[in-house]
Amino acid sequence: MAMIDEPGARAAARFAPNNSTAENLHFLRIYLEQFGRPARFCTHRLSLFRGNPRWPAGGAEGEEAGWSQIRRALAELEIEWSPSGWAKTGLAARFFRLAERELAPGLQQAGIETLADANRYLERVYLPWWRSRHGPTAAPGNAHRPLLAHHDLDSILSEVETRVISARGTVQFRGETYRLPQRAYVACGASAQIERRPDGETYLRAGGRCVPLEKAPPQKPPAADKPRRPAQKRRGGANRAWMRNFFKTPAPPLWRLLK
Repeated sequence: MAMIDEPGARAAARFAPNNSTAENLHFLRIYLEQFGRPARFCTHRLSLFRGNPRWPAGGAEGEEAGWSQIRRALAELEIEWSPSGWAKTGLAARFFRLAERELAPGLQQAGIETLADANRYLERVYLPWWRSRHGPTAAPGNAHRPLLAHHDLDSILSEVETRVISARGTVQFRGETYRLPQRAYVACGASAQIERRPDGETYLRAGGRCVPLEKAPPQKPPAADKPRRPAQKRRGGANRAWMRNFFKTPAPPLWRLLK
């Protein structure tokens, strides 16, 4: 993964095990803490970045309702997003072409075998080398803005989904049941935004703040039906001797029965 600041001729890059939402949000945090907030990000048109566009009922075309987690995070950081095709010119295109050609031989020559070692190689060897060759010849421009006090990256860069509060004051989220604390002030039946943060903690967005959620205790299984009382034995018991020697008892002759 790489993010290129074309006006300032700066680059951030890292290796990741997959191109998932969680990995992109983690990398976005690294970039923001290092450079600040850019005015705009340009990415591919993948649904990972733009979401699956769905026109809301009664809305005009262009009012997309299916934002991705990354677009939501950028909007909360007041960063614009633009889709772009693969440009053949520009600093970003040169960065990726050079990385495809130079990174693999460099990693092999350095004997890199793990993901952690590969990221250290990027930070200590490859990116400094790239800046020395492709850095700005004059003082770079910087359109980045600092992070503000209300930009809680733990909250903004989490994965947020909307759920409905049940009548019991609980919410279902990713196969678990969570109990709302009393200070949440969210009515039953209302929609609420639930955060799953990178550290695995779950939070509820309520009243402009985030409230941690706790897993609800498992419900007690319904009480089992009382066992039925065994049927009472008849007085005297069953007469089980009536068949004894039944076939040894002499029968009347057939002619007498047919007479």
